[in-house]
Amino acid sequence: MSDNQNKFLGMSLCTAAGRLRKMITFDLLKQLNEDFCFRCGKRIEYIKDLSIDHKKFWMGIDRALFWDLNNIAFSHLKCNTLNGKQKKPAIINGKRITRKDRDAFIGMVFGTATHRFRKIIMFDLVKRLNLDLCYRCGNFIKKIENFSIEHKKSWLHKDVNLFWDLNNIAFSHLKCNLKNKPRNNLETLGEDCEEGFHWCSIHKKCLPIELFGKDSKRYSGLRTHCKECRREEYRNYYSRIKIERKKNQMENMTCEHRNYILAGYPENIYGREYVRAQSMYDVYCEDCKNFVSLLTGEIINNKGLIVDKR
Repeated sequence: MSDNQNKFLGMSLCTAAGRLRKMITFDLLKQLNEDFCFRCGKRIEYIKDLSIDHKKFWMGIDRALFWDLNNIAFSHLKCNTLNGKQKKPAIINGKRITRKDRDAFIGMVFGTATHRFRKIIMFDLVKRLNLDLCYRCGNFIKKIENFSIEHKKSWLHKDVNLFWDLNNIAFSHLKCNLKNKPRNNLETLGEDCEEGFHWCSIHKKCLPIELFGKDSKRYSGLRTHCKECRREEYRNYYSRIKIERKKNQMENMTCEHRNYILAGYPENIYGREYVRAQSMYDVYCEDCKNFVSLLTGEIINNKGLIVDKR
C-alpha cells in the first residue's frame, strides 16, 4: 500500500505527511491571527518561511522548556536561524554539544521528540479554535494520543490534489479514523477514558492508571495493556518454553523405542492448562508403555515400578 501511495504522490508518504502537517499548522495560525514573527514582528507570508521557535533556550538548562507551550513562538526561518547562531551556545560546561548529548538531555531521539511536539502544538491550536470535535462521531477529542488528521474524501488513485486540499482535511479520533480504512487492527485502540483511567486492549475497558506499566514510547506514557495481562502473557510464554525444552529432552532418553509423547496431554496444549494438569510422569512411550520423569530421570512401567534410569 505504501509503495502505491508513494508513487501516486510522487514522493515518500512520510515526506508528504510532514509537509501537510506544516500546511495545516500554518493555516491554523492564520485563523488565530498569530502568523507574526516572534523575532522581527513582521507577518509570515509564505509557508516555507514558517518555523517553530523556543523563546528561551532549553538545551543544558531545563528539559521542561522544550515541551512548554508557553515557551513556543513562530518565526521566520531566517530570523530563527540567525538568533540561534547568536544566542544558542555550541559549548556547555566546557564541552561541545553533540547529537548524543542532545538526545540524552531530552530523554529520546531528538527527531522523535520534535515530531511529538509538533503534534502537541497542532492539537493546542485546534482546541483554541474549537475544532477538537471528531469528524466521525462528533465527540470531543480529549487526549492527544487519540488525535489524528483525516481526509474527508479518499484521495488514493483518485486525485492527488485531494491530499493537499485543506478543505478536505478534518480532525478525528484515531480509532474513528481507522474504522474507515480497510484491513486495520483496532484491537489496541480504545475509547477516551476519564481522568486517572487508561484503556486496556485485552480487558477491553478502562482501568485505573496504577494498574499499567510505563512506556516512554507512547504519548500516554503507559502500556497498552495492564500488568495483570502482561503477567498472564509471561506465564504463557514460559510455559511454552518449558514444553519445548521437554520435547528436546525426549531425544536424549535411553528408551529403545523413542516413541515419546507428553504423558496424557496433547502436544498442542500450552499455557496454564498444561501447568495445572502436570503430573509427576512427564513423558509416555507409546511402544513400551512406560512413563519417564524428566525431573528424576526414572523410567516407570504402568504398574508403578522403576524399570530403568536414564
